[in-house]
Amino acid sequence: DHIVAIDAARRTLIDRIKVPHVVEGLAISPDGETLYLCAQSAAEFYVIDARSHALRQTVPIDGADASKRQMRRVRVSPDNKYVVVSSNQDNQAAIYQADGLRQIASFPTKKSPMGFGFAADGKHAYLCCHDDAEVFEFELATGRVTRTVPTAAT
Repeated sequence: DHIVAIDAARRTLIDRIKVPHVVEGLAISPDGETLYLCAQSAAEFYVIDARSHALRQTVPIDGADASKRQMRRVRVSPDNKYVVVSSNQDNQAAIYQADGLRQIASFPTKKSPMGFGFAADGKHAYLCCHDDAEVFEFELATGRVTRTVPTAAT
């Protein structure tokens, strides 16, 4: 029911941050100001102020199945404009504007969408579906899948 904040230099606990559900995936914004955590047993993610350790917001993941306990991943684009979330068993991904956390889009994926990457152009991102060995390239601003690429992984 909580995550912990540590002082990395001293390797000591400095705070316990209460969260509504068990969390799985986490990401920190490029500016270090915001921590994002995905719930395992709810279709939502949490926004934590990295300085005050306060829970700022609970954000629903529209299109995700709240009844399934599952792994979810969250990542923040390097320019801090987008937050992307994937749901492992739902086989879907969702994109949010970082400013205001409005959901822009969601799209279906293959099995186990877990690994994210961002293109250098700041307009595209990649999502690897581990169980089906396929990578999705998509537009961050719209969620439109621009291509899929099979991988040799099985």
